[in-house]
Amino acid sequence: MQEHLDQNDPIREDSKYGIVGLTDVMAMELGQHNIIVNAICTGACDIPRLEWVQLMAAQSRGVAIEQIRQAELKL
Repeated sequence: MQEHLDQNDPIREDSKYGIVGLTDVMAMELGQHNIIVNAICTGACDIPRLEWVQLMAAQSRGVAIEQIRQAELKL
């Protein structure tokens, strides 16, 4: 079973990205009815938004973005 839990598995990342995309679309469509949509995914998807979040975290802490990325890998 362990071989299916690889954090860098492209299928796993694609699936998570699909869930995030579906969640975004549902939130936009259902938001007009005051319905909140969320998704909980383990780990992080390597998407442009993640880089922005990492950059903001690094700037607010006064550290290099690489330090934030390394800390996330340890989670």
